[in-house]
Amino acid sequence: MSKVAAKHRSAAQRKTWKCVNAFRNANNQSMNSNRIAIAFLSIAFLGCAPQSQKDTLLADSVEYYEVTGNGASGAFQFNVHMAGRRTLKPSEKTILETFEDLDNGDVHDLTIRVDLEENTFSMTYDDGSYEGTGTLYGEAWNWHAWESVSFGVSGERIESVDEKDENGIVADKVGYNADGEEEWHMREILTPISKEEWQDLQEVNQ
Repeated sequence: MSKVAAKHRSAAQRKTWKCVNAFRNANNQSMNSNRIAIAFLSIAFLGCAPQSQKDTLLADSVEYYEVTGNGASGAFQFNVHMAGRRTLKPSEKTILETFEDLDNGDVHDLTIRVDLEENTFSMTYDDGSYEGTGTLYGEAWNWHAWESVSFGVSGERIESVDEKDENGIVADKVGYNADGEEEWHMREILTPISKEEWQDLQEVNQ
């Protein structure tokens, strides 16, 4: 089990037992079917409903980020500076991400398809350069962590561990060549910004 999975498993277990105990208590208080039905509905609205049911209540949303980071490939040090946008579409169970490199103007688009039952996802870069899979941790559409592995067309591999809170997203990435040897590592920090600030970043780069 990965460190990320171990860290977040206990929280999920506590939530599950909270739901079970709440239903048991409601059931023991009375055998009246109407009261049991009301108790069950209350539990659902408190967050114990299946992910697929909760998903239908959420609207699409867009997140904007300024992305900074630094890394190393051997003795060579490098920095990144990008404008990022994440479009979460619960109705389609997808996330669309766009990252524009503010140094050279390159744009990277990727599509993420979420499996809510398994808490996993698959992702594909729109240009076909990479595709991969990953695991999600936390409440659906408000995940606080995820990890993934992506493979390039030439056999290279990128492993990423991401954590999210009110301050943004921190992503630790390691790149390997086709022989499995580490070629580089880096940390990216995605700081939340407004749509206007995101547009300003792009205009400065033009």
